[in-house]
Order: sequence, then structure tokens, then C-alpha cells
Amino acid sequence: MNIIEFPGLGIGPFTINKIAFTVPFFNFEIAWYGIIVTISILTGIFYAFWRGPRSENISSDTIMDFAIFCVPAAIIGARAYYIVFNLDNFNSFGSLFNTRQGGLAIYGALLASFAVCFAVCKFKKLSFWKIADIVAPGIFLGQVIGRWGNFVNAEAFGTATELPWRMSIAGSGEVHPAFLYESLWNLIGFTVVSLIYKRKKFDGMIFLIYVSWYGLGRMLIEGLRIDSLMLGDFRISQVLGGLCLVGGIILIILFAGKAKIRALENDESYTGVYSTALNKITEQPETAAETPEEPENEETPEESEEPEEPETGR
Repeated sequence: MNIIEFPGLGIGPFTINKIAFTVPFFNFEIAWYGIIVTISILTGIFYAFWRGPRSENISSDTIMDFAIFCVPAAIIGARAYYIVFNLDNFNSFGSLFNTRQGGLAIYGALLASFAVCFAVCKFKKLSFWKIADIVAPGIFLGQVIGRWGNFVNAEAFGTATELPWRMSIAGSGEVHPAFLYESLWNLIGFTVVSLIYKRKKFDGMIFLIYVSWYGLGRMLIEGLRIDSLMLGDFRISQVLGGLCLVGGIILIILFAGKAKIRALENDESYTGVYSTALNKITEQPETAAETPEEPENEETPEESEEPEEPETGR
């Protein structure tokens, strides 16, 4: 049971049970964290089901093929990453597999799932960048939801603060709700990439924006947390966040430049690729010169003249 309060907002204290329910006859406890993470994964998959056919002509069946391989890889990667940077906390072989005691890291999930995604793309002869664009907004959305699992577990919080939205856990001090910061940061990222998806300039742009945006947010927010995985004196997630930010921006610049050169070499309109608004301005409708003009009609008198009657003598 966790007692949580937001004293600056006048919310709480209230109690949250980490266990959602117990399976009858088996006495097996189902934690809220597992339910929330499962919902986040399914939300990301269903988003890709929706986005793939509509934006990239990739069928839902193909998306399911990727999910079958990438989701297990993400779970294994999340656990392996945590173990590698937390070896001192494991004193037996069996403890390595006891995920019910916690120990999953989102960076491990991302690295493993995208590595497997790349391999599946090679096997299916599909563009990795196109598939990555499809799933990136869904990952944003999944992370928005998944971080609330940390809230239920009363974890992933930050250092002491006096900000109005500070939180208190079991009355042990008032701290930054770092889980909330990351959830909101990812929500903004999801909104941005959703709005610009149809205006993307090259395959991979949406994915690289995700990498850069998430890297920036994680680099900043990780500095507030007190439970970071460490590599010597460095917060490993903060280091990776910085690398993602720099690497993502560099690749966006390089890929955008290549896309522009490719368009010019193919005699394509640069403005047509990079600016819908400019394209509409420069677009020329079919002119009358393309269809033969009808010959001008000869002028006719407005009123026909009646024949004059012959004069007769009086």
C-alpha cells in the first residue's frame, strides 16, 4: 500500500494498493503496474494498426507480424538493460527472472525492439524507416500511459521541491513527480508528430523526431530523479538521452538534405515536396491553350432587316 499526497494542490492523502486483484484458487497477485504496462503496449500496437494502412499503405497483418517479434524482444531488452546496470542487486540466477520484484528499463525495451524491427524489415524487404515512422507515435502514446505504472508503485520520483504540484509519498518529504513530467512530455511529443505526420518530408522523419524529443526530455527529467541507473558517476539514461538528441538532429539534417537533392535530380518541385502551401500557390491550372479555341463567330446584325417592298404608283 502506498500513501500519496499532493499537498500544494490540496489533493490527498490517499492510499493506492499496488495489487489490482488476486487470481482465485492460484493465489497469484496481479499488479496494477503490469496491467498499465500491458495497456500501454496494446495502445501502441492498435495505433500502428490504424496508422499503417492509412498513411503508409502497410497492412494491419504486417504490423501484427512486427508486434509478434518486437514485443517479446522489448520485454527481454527492458529486463536485460536493468540487470546490466544493476548487477549488485542480484545474488542468484533465479533472481534475474523475477520481474515481479521490479526492474524494467524503457531504454532496453526500445533498443531491443528496434533491433528486431530492423531484422524483420530486412527479412520482409520493407523500409525500416517507414515502419519506424508508423510505430513511433504509438510508442509516445504508450509511454504516456505506462509512466502511470510508476505512480501506482510510488517510484520514479525526483528530488525535494516546493513547487505547487509537488508530491509526498508516505509523508516522507515533498518531491518532484518525475513520472508525471515524462508522461506530459511524451503527450506533447505525440501531439506534435500526429499533427505533422502527413507533412513529413522523408521516411524516418517522424521516428527521428521521436528519438530527439524523447532524448531531450529524458536528459532533463533524469537529472531530477534519485533512482537513476548509474554508470560510474554518470546517469546512464541521461547520457543516452543526450546522445539520442544529438544523433536524431544530425540524422534529420542529413536525411532532409538528401531528400532535397534527390528531388532536384529527378526534376521534382522542391516546393511540392517540402511545402504544401507553396505548392498550391505555384500550381498552374490547365490553360485554354491546351484545348483548341473555338473560332470567333462573325458578327451578325442584332436585328434582321425585312426586305423592302417595291414602290408602287399612286
